[in-house]
Amino acid sequence: VLVSDTTRVTLVDCDSMQFTGDDGREFLCSVGRPEFSAPELAGVDLGAQPRARSSDLFSLAVHIHLLLMGGNHPFLRGIW
Repeated sequence: VLVSDTTRVTLVDCDSMQFTGDDGREFLCSVGRPEFSAPELAGVDLGAQPRARSSDLFSLAVHIHLLLMGGNHPFLRGIW
């Protein structure tokens, strides 16, 4: 978590990112944490499967839930 001198708060996680080069070549990342990964990425080789924006939004939602709920993961309790 970064907080600037203008009180702007930014969540930073740069250990797993992917990008597409100017030539269209995809540079994927094989790094991911299961507790923050979207369900559609379970058991998938992240180094071969591009991640969608919705997967990033899922991860962000889990992080926000953890911040608001005192560290309780949204899928920690209950029978699924």
